[in-house]
Amino acid sequence: MAYWQQRGTKRYLTQSRKHQSRVIREYLGTGPIAEALYHDEVQERHQRHAAREAWRQTLADQTALDTQVQRWWAQHELLLQALLYTEGCYRHDRSPWRKRAAP
Repeated sequence: MAYWQQRGTKRYLTQSRKHQSRVIREYLGTGPIAEALYHDEVQERHQRHAAREAWRQTLADQTALDTQVQRWWAQHELLLQALLYTEGCYRHDRSPWRKRAAP
């Protein structure tokens, strides 16, 4: 990420990078060329931020849909269990449903 650094009366555009576990500050320039570089980087940063927010929104939508499906599945499973129980079936210790033997 580029940032402006003030030394005396001049402003310099610098960028810090990590190289072999050391931080190295790289000089990018001054004047209008540095301004253009800085504005390009700010624009790219905003685009990355917008893409990240769009991805987070997509994940939130998918999570909401998943919770709805899980709730629907639990309700239908409960209805199925009630139906099987009224038909005379039972489950022993979470085994498959079985029909009770006639007395």
